[in-house]
Amino acid sequence: MRKKLGWGLVLLVVVLLIPGTGMAKESPQEAVDSYVQKVLQTFRQYEGTELDTPEKRKEFKEKLSCIAGEVFDYRIMARMSLGQYWRDFSGEQQQEFVQLFRRLIETNYFNKLLENMKEVKAYSRDTIVLTDQIVFSSSKAEVRSYIRLQEKKIPVNYRLLSRSGEKWGVYDVRVEGVSLIQNYRSQFRDILNQKSPQELLEVLRRKVRKQKIGQPEKS
Repeated sequence: MRKKLGWGLVLLVVVLLIPGTGMAKESPQEAVDSYVQKVLQTFRQYEGTELDTPEKRKEFKEKLSCIAGEVFDYRIMARMSLGQYWRDFSGEQQQEFVQLFRRLIETNYFNKLLENMKEVKAYSRDTIVLTDQIVFSSSKAEVRSYIRLQEKKIPVNYRLLSRSGEKWGVYDVRVEGVSLIQNYRSQFRDILNQKSPQELLEVLRRKVRKQKIGQPEKS
């Protein structure tokens, strides 16, 4: 239960505080720091806002979606989440899977954000601490950080790619050593061991249709 609660609260912050894209001349850590500032500023814009109407929730969701769209390379993340099964999907199925994968992530974590708005708005530069970066090559790097959650420091490591030598974007996040992509890969593997790619797409379609921003998913 503690692990599940920790993941829920931390990931809703991680998804929105993941290093944003920046010019390659910036270091990965500099890109992360500038993006954290941008996201925290967005939170402050909704200080005192209850987001109790569909219009407000839609506006908030669209802003966060725009931020996330600059951060995530959803195609790479979706491909990595399928692993070897990616090749079993046709081009059209791959395109639909990427779209469904994005909606799944956004809806899951935006709902968690809305549920924990007060806690998230309390995050500050003292709460999110960037420690160091590891540059593996001109196109791959990792930024390490931790989030102070009550009395605990939760390590959060971001894996980034620089596409065409111009931008840094996230392709995986590890919270307390557990990979976001590996977590999804395990779920999809279990399904694809028994079902076809088309059947997995139908599972995701049903899940996305049932989910609504502001309404937590029921297990």
